[in-house]
Amino acid sequence: MIEGGWYEASCYFYGHRGTSFNAYMIFTDKDGNWISSPQLWSQPAAQNGDPKNSLASYLRPWAKAQAPAGAVKAYVIWRAVGSSTSGVVNSYLWLTQLYVGRAKGNQTAASDWQPAGATLINGGSIVASAITTDLLAANAVTAAKIAAGAVTATQIAAGSVTTEKIAASSITGDKVAANTIGANNIAAGAITAKTLTLTDYTNLVPNGNFATTDLAGIWSINKGASDDVVTFADGFSSQGPRAMLLQKNTLTPAHDLYIALLPAYYIPVTGSAVYQYDISVWSNVGTSSGGFYVWLQWYDAGKNLLSKTDLVVNAAITGSRVRYTARITAPAGARFAQLGIYSNGNNTTTTNLLIDYIAFRLANAAELIVDGSITANKLAVNNLAAISATLGDVDISSARIGNLQVGRSNIPTGAISRVDFN
Repeated sequence: MIEGGWYEASCYFYGHRGTSFNAYMIFTDKDGNWISSPQLWSQPAAQNGDPKNSLASYLRPWAKAQAPAGAVKAYVIWRAVGSSTSGVVNSYLWLTQLYVGRAKGNQTAASDWQPAGATLINGGSIVASAITTDLLAANAVTAAKIAAGAVTATQIAAGSVTTEKIAASSITGDKVAANTIGANNIAAGAITAKTLTLTDYTNLVPNGNFATTDLAGIWSINKGASDDVVTFADGFSSQGPRAMLLQKNTLTPAHDLYIALLPAYYIPVTGSAVYQYDISVWSNVGTSSGGFYVWLQWYDAGKNLLSKTDLVVNAAITGSRVRYTARITAPAGARFAQLGIYSNGNNTTTTNLLIDYIAFRLANAAELIVDGSITANKLAVNNLAAISATLGDVDISSARIGNLQVGRSNIPTGAISRVDFN
């Protein structure tokens, strides 16, 4: 231990009938004599249920403390405090992934958990070029160990990425540069659709894919009960590193829990423009026949409320992922939109609402191809072939016709007085 150094502690916990869960970091000198014991946290420990071996049900407190002068050793006391239920003398506290280690002075979030005895090596501890490919075991570096944006086109050998090495659905529109896919890159018959909706695929929701753990700085969190939790659950998203978790540990009919974008993060919009919303939700703890809502509130240039549009109303929360997506037209005077999501009082049978991602995009062309939507004035061709065609009124300035058959009923009597032919 280093005097003046920073040290952190974190864990995952779930409390049943407890009053609180406290943690203290005890600093001593070389002989074990006490120097100081700052309290790291005091968290309510009455989630009151069964975590059912699901890490998403646990809470993760974190704190750091600075070693005082003379400190040589430190240890952490994890303390469960009493029963919170009258007449009940026993309480329970589940703990997992306890972590104590070095921290940085400007650190604001917990470090990733490491097994006991593991040494965390950061970039500042490795000499440039010290690790080369011949020192890495085959398959030792996986996608989960590569920082986002660390591998660019210059690091990838030509032809080394083939289709069989790309996971299904892993390439979405926002990962494809403009104009990189031309007609010669699309196999014949590869695109089929009755209706196509085009967007520019820029997600206008701040951190909508939950790439970072920025939560309270973007969203207003409105709890219906003191034990409500809004947090991120690592590894629970189908498309990103984490899912957003809205957890209601107390289930009552009058209990609403919702989040909404803070005014500084209202989404800029254009009046009368068409947008596409897209959200995927599910639950890993029970189901509910209703209670999931998504709404938009529209604001003018001064951020004065104009109107509200309900996008998803009292939808079920199931154990399988359900995707909600549709187009919406902004009111003519709208300049900003506020997105809100909530699990309301109708949801009384599941504690967890998991959100894979939240997207709101500009729909550039709305419906592109619909039955009958390609008309002659949208075609510019030199040659047009068809098996058959039904034509209305046709004006022809010149024509080359091979075989022509005209029904007698279509020629009025006397219309042809003379026929010359060779």
